[in-house]
Amino acid sequence: MKVRYTVLALLAALSAACGVDMEEIRDHQRAWQRENISDYVFVYKENCFCNDREPSGVRVDVRDGQAQSNVGATSGISFPDAALTLDDLFDRALQFLERHSTPDEFAIRYHPELSFIEHFNADPEHDAEDDNYGFEVRCFARASNACAVPALTAEECLARDGEVKVVPAGSSYASCDSPYEIVAQVDPGSSMCCARK
Repeated sequence: MKVRYTVLALLAALSAACGVDMEEIRDHQRAWQRENISDYVFVYKENCFCNDREPSGVRVDVRDGQAQSNVGATSGISFPDAALTLDDLFDRALQFLERHSTPDEFAIRYHPELSFIEHFNADPEHDAEDDNYGFEVRCFARASNACAVPALTAEECLARDGEVKVVPAGSSYASCDSPYEIVAQVDPGSSMCCARK
């Protein structure tokens, strides 16, 4: 009986050792919140088997701590369901790890001065193909004109041997047919230029 308890205690210790330090993540979240930055812009891209809104990511404009504008970083197409703040990304990471506390693979990187998550990736089961989740944050700035979405006129798009693609209102993602990729917005919020880069 004593051997069984010893084995169980050893397994519990190994499980805890392989787990993710959630308190470290919460410490970084509190450090980010202490910065008290409520107006900022950033671009994030989710890495998962989920709705990849746009290959270049989503540009989010946060005012008074609330996501005010969120558009494709290259297309300019609005994605209402992608309205996330950096606090929301902390919450997503923590919620994922609460469901998968001992992932097979885990990586996290924080901004060196402001402590928000710049890179997050967790794969609960190495052999499963569709269970990983991650995101990258780039182009963080306190200026609202930062991380600008590139723009072309329809004529400029066509001059690049591109095509103007209208994106239906309420669409949850933007993409171009191969071999083209999104290079710029044409009419903010409704069309984009698909061309070869």
